[in-house]
Amino acid sequence: RAMAAALDVSPAVAEDLLRRWAPAAALAPGQPAGRARWLAALDLPGDAVLDRLGVERAARRMEDVYAAEKFALVAPELREMARARLELAREAARALLRDLPEAPPQEAGAKGPGPVRRENPDLDGVFGG
Repeated sequence: RAMAAALDVSPAVAEDLLRRWAPAAALAPGQPAGRARWLAALDLPGDAVLDRLGVERAARRMEDVYAAEKFALVAPELREMARARLELAREAARALLRDLPEAPPQEAGAKGPGPVRRENPDLDGVFGG
């Protein structure tokens, strides 16, 4: 009820928000830590083939989705849910990355991506390039 009053919505709408934002069953407190829980925490499918880059990308996405500044003006209940989901996503990323092989070191002479090409006469004409 406090959340409904803070958001100036009916209690039914507030309960619907809580139901939709509630973590999946795999994320419920008391569930054993394991692959299914970690994948759910990162919003990855249960049959995902994992590599370091994919897990790191999913973790960054969750950092963006549940960033504290995005929840600064919402009801405290939603802010707490977002904080808990973010912490669980961080824990999941750490656990999954711990089980994955380290990324191969970059060779000293290896080149990264080449320079960005900006050759486009049509756009150069429009933007004065």
